[in-house]
Amino acid sequence: MTQIKELMQPAGDSPENREVRGTLRVLVAIISVVYVLFHIYTAGFGSFAPLIQRSIHVGFALVLAFMLYSSHAPQGKRPSFIDWMFAIISIAGTAWVVISIDRFTARLDIRPIDIVLGIMTILVIMEAARRVIGLSFTLLAAVALAYALLGQFLPMPFTHRGFGITVVVNHLYTADMGLWGITTGVSANVVAIFIIFGSVLFFAGGGESFIKLALFLSRGTTGGPAKMATISSMLFGAISGSAAANAAVTGSFSIPMMKRQGYDKSFAAAVEATASTGGQLMPPIMGTAAFIMAEMLNVPYAHVMQAALIPALLMYGGLLFAIHFKSKKEGYAALEPDAVPKAREVFSPRSIIPLFVPVVVLLWVLFSGSTPERAGFWATVSAIGLFFVTNLKSETIWSKIQRLFVAIERAGYALVMIAVLAATAQILIGIIGLTGIGVRFTVMLIAVSGGILLPALIIAMGVALILGMGMPTAGAYLIASSVLAPALSRIGIEPIQAHLFIFYFATLSAITPPVCAAVFVASGIAQSEWLRTAFVAMRMGLVAFIVPYMFVYSSALLLDDTLPNVLFAILTASVGVTALAGSTMGYFLRPNKLWETACLFVGAMLMIWHGPVTDSIGFALVISVAGLQLVRTRKRETRRC
Repeated sequence: MTQIKELMQPAGDSPENREVRGTLRVLVAIISVVYVLFHIYTAGFGSFAPLIQRSIHVGFALVLAFMLYSSHAPQGKRPSFIDWMFAIISIAGTAWVVISIDRFTARLDIRPIDIVLGIMTILVIMEAARRVIGLSFTLLAAVALAYALLGQFLPMPFTHRGFGITVVVNHLYTADMGLWGITTGVSANVVAIFIIFGSVLFFAGGGESFIKLALFLSRGTTGGPAKMATISSMLFGAISGSAAANAAVTGSFSIPMMKRQGYDKSFAAAVEATASTGGQLMPPIMGTAAFIMAEMLNVPYAHVMQAALIPALLMYGGLLFAIHFKSKKEGYAALEPDAVPKAREVFSPRSIIPLFVPVVVLLWVLFSGSTPERAGFWATVSAIGLFFVTNLKSETIWSKIQRLFVAIERAGYALVMIAVLAATAQILIGIIGLTGIGVRFTVMLIAVSGGILLPALIIAMGVALILGMGMPTAGAYLIASSVLAPALSRIGIEPIQAHLFIFYFATLSAITPPVCAAVFVASGIAQSEWLRTAFVAMRMGLVAFIVPYMFVYSSALLLDDTLPNVLFAILTASVGVTALAGSTMGYFLRPNKLWETACLFVGAMLMIWHGPVTDSIGFALVISVAGLQLVRTRKRETRRC
């Protein structure tokens, strides 16, 4: 178990891609802690006016971004003069919004200084996005700005009347339709406190407890290490909401364990990448995009969480069965007994209480009708309180204070990417609203698909996967949902189905080549060839690519139907994803013959497209294969006797 403890320790003192030391290290840490305390306070005692809350949220993030992320300098170089200038511009641009709040809110007049500071703020946000997120997202924002300024020169159906730079900057900077819009608001009010909660829970021992629980639950089973990776990634991902972070943390422990057990390194990396990606789909905390989805749909987050539960369980169920069938086929062993913690260690009060009580508090406050930020506040407070009152004999109060400081500091660093992403995404969303391109895209999608649901879904899937390549899930979801969700709703599906469908494929881009962040991280740990790993991951997680179509064609899987219909839909879908895993892995009760694999696949597809006739035929095919394989197995055992 010492390996687990070492894994859970913070790695080094360089938080991102620039090493900061001495006085600068202290300054950055103080800024990060103040940033986090600001969000804890506003989550618990009420946020400021929207423009103030959101501009402060972005301002802190920009300053930290230019301190922690170098431009092109090698790691270890201190901030340059340009970095300090960008940081000062960031403070000036966001502080001016706070100072001018009354004038901006009343929309009284626009002054030259507003335009100048607006241009500078937009540019530093794009530069921060280039450093923190990558060039692709910044280029999208640049293209959007160019489109707003030069759209009158484009051919139909993309042309528009064109807007001057004053109009564009006014729209993006001085109102809540651009930089300070809904995405930045969700990031500043809701996402921030949940990131803080996850960091506190993790550094307070939650990460270690998650892995211990996963090891215990997967003990003695075929493919135990791979199942451990899946369970731990599901548990950790439900809190972290980040595929790459998931793969880095749990993969550093699970991938070497799988390789020691003789697992193929590409298979080991693929399991971790797929399971880590699914963490963003698993309630209670599904990452930034899920909170944005609730805001865009104007529904409580608890409603999104409820709708996402069964699809996420089906996705992980299919993955676990795929692992089981593959492990049976290849003869992969169970976990080594020495690697499994004892039950008294896993379920001891000092392990369970600090881990699960805060999550229970979170869900209780959330489902009692309170706001998500208030639920996150009380969950964070309970996690901090329990951290200090448990396990006092083995750790001093001063040591706990140091760990809490690290948790808060790292939470501030984690907020940088979220805030910069939100502000940059709002450039795109603001331009979409200003130019009306979203309406045109809706018309084009309906025309191309002929108004038929399945072709429209396939097009939406492709767009979401392409946008998600090299981009955080929230960014891909935001852009895709802005142009795709209205079209899907026009074709006839409910908004929650449309948004969740897009969310799934924006998430699954993390394992879809050519740019697949979770695969890159996992294959780096496993030292496997990344492209082969990506294709194995897609095969392992095929059910995740099918589940969105399932809940579009059967709203019962989103718990939006009568109880008998919901139960029947869950039953048939569960059999369907199990059969699908058996067909993709070439093993069910025993190794498949080619025609058995075909029957399982057809049966799975028929049960996935929910309906009385298709369910009956699909179930008959699956049962027939299972029965024939069972007979063959018994005959073989009889011959041996």
